[in-house]
Amino acid sequence: DGSLIAYTQNDSRAFHVYLQHANKDSKIVQVSSNEGSEEPRWTADGKKLIYRSGQQWMEVEILNPETLEVSISKLVVEGDYINISGFSFDISQDGERLLMVKGSEQKTATEIRVIKNWFKELSPKAERLK
Repeated sequence: DGSLIAYTQNDSRAFHVYLQHANKDSKIVQVSSNEGSEEPRWTADGKKLIYRSGQQWMEVEILNPETLEVSISKLVVEGDYINISGFSFDISQDGERLLMVKGSEQKTATEIRVIKNWFKELSPKAERLK
């Protein structure tokens, strides 16, 4: 709803994820416990925050938005996924799935292609095969 801000900051030794109210007089709460945490993303309902910590994706639940009380970070998924510039993952609308690019020999994605309306394009071709 725009009342909270989640961000990454390098606190002189490592990156961590922080949370605070949108007004600048708010207290700041460190959400991540692992060094190297980054890329905080909100679930669509705004009740959870998912962030990347190396090859782990962690989740915290916002228990009390007024006091910035959050749950302990829990592991959502771990694996060899590519860390691309910007956000290297996305969250499904229902908050139940993450979209990531599986790792390979090439450790940096140079291009991602998204095909929209693929079913519309495929349907006429499938009809000809019948």
